[in-house]
Amino acid sequence: MAFRKSSGWRFVNLQEMLTDSGAGAGLGHKHEPVRTVLVIFEVALACVLLVSAGLPLRSFVKVHDVDLGFQPDRSASQSRLRR
Repeated sequence: MAFRKSSGWRFVNLQEMLTDSGAGAGLGHKHEPVRTVLVIFEVALACVLLVSAGLPLRSFVKVHDVDLGFQPDRSASQSRLRR
């Protein structure tokens, strides 16, 4: 359910509106504001997801470039054998 502001506040059945505005529904402009809002919401959500997916990648790159304080290629390592 959603609200419609144009003719006062009332409930609007989104399923009915989307079903009526399918491929064979004609060129009516009755449901165009709902479609516009849904497209805007979808694009905004895609932008938010794209930015939030890039933040961990940026953090990983910064962590990878941190100075360790020693040269790992010149350090000795010891492996432990599990028994």
